[in-house]
Amino acid sequence: MSYARLGLIISAALLSSPAVFAGGDPDDRLAALEKRLAYLEQRVKSQDAVIAQKDEALSKLTGSALGRTELSGVIEMSTADTQGAGTAGQVDKVELTLSTEINKNISSEIVLLSEADGAGDLSDVAIDTAAVTFAIPDTEATITTGKFGHSFASLESVMVTDPLTKTEGDVSSNMGVELATGLNGFGITLAGTADGQAAATAGFGGETADMEYSFNVGYTNELANSTTVGGFTVGATVAMAGISMNAEYLEADDKVSGDTHEINASHIDFSADMGPGTAFIGYGETRNGSGATTDKAGVGYHYGLGDGVTLSYEHLEATDNNDVDTLKLAVEF
Repeated sequence: MSYARLGLIISAALLSSPAVFAGGDPDDRLAALEKRLAYLEQRVKSQDAVIAQKDEALSKLTGSALGRTELSGVIEMSTADTQGAGTAGQVDKVELTLSTEINKNISSEIVLLSEADGAGDLSDVAIDTAAVTFAIPDTEATITTGKFGHSFASLESVMVTDPLTKTEGDVSSNMGVELATGLNGFGITLAGTADGQAAATAGFGGETADMEYSFNVGYTNELANSTTVGGFTVGATVAMAGISMNAEYLEADDKVSGDTHEINASHIDFSADMGPGTAFIGYGETRNGSGATTDKAGVGYHYGLGDGVTLSYEHLEATDNNDVDTLKLAVEF
């Protein structure tokens, strides 16, 4: 017990004990004071024990929550040179992900995202994902609800530049429900929203002694930039002998009103371990509703600077703009 607390106890005892102020034998007054002091000391010990119990319970609760939570994120920044007209550089993306295992059947995910606009300015931080996933006991099925991206297209690419399939395939919603299940390498996902959006995928993946592979097909009734037509995708990822391939094709299931062609897009890239990093080459093509086509071709190299840090260079040629050389730094944690 601290001297300050003991002093308070003695003061309280002196002020509250009638025996201190009453007449009588000094020994009686001293005995009454000692009895009062012993009582107050016991009260303080009891209160200390209660406080310690509450502190321990709070510590266990906080420690347990932190132990079940993972924080991850990525920061991307780049500088680009377009036909000799370089840029000073910009921060392309800041993303933070908070994943928590509530219990063995329930988990949550929150993703905060800020991305650069066409002028290179970061947008306000927005909630990109806020979802809760329920694992159905004794099954391989899960149900996810909240704000998240539909499972429709894989959008996998090893290139610095996004695949052309991303423009129409990056479908998301503010509120949705997704049912996913899988068994022995097969997976099926169904997703829908209250305003009528729907998406579905089926996939298969596995590995042998020399190869890893996955194949997927998907459909949505609303492409990212259209509420009037849907579309489908087929994709594949194969890796063997240090070489990987991503390929995907997307096509609208009908023409947008007033258009003469169905929208489509394709992407393929190859990458291989080379020296201390990974070299890659890729090609993509897209056709809009009027029939005009755009293609992109690029080569580049990823160099690891340590765990979670990658420096990438890409040279890109496209029919819709000038050649672009990009140097990008990505930090993941």
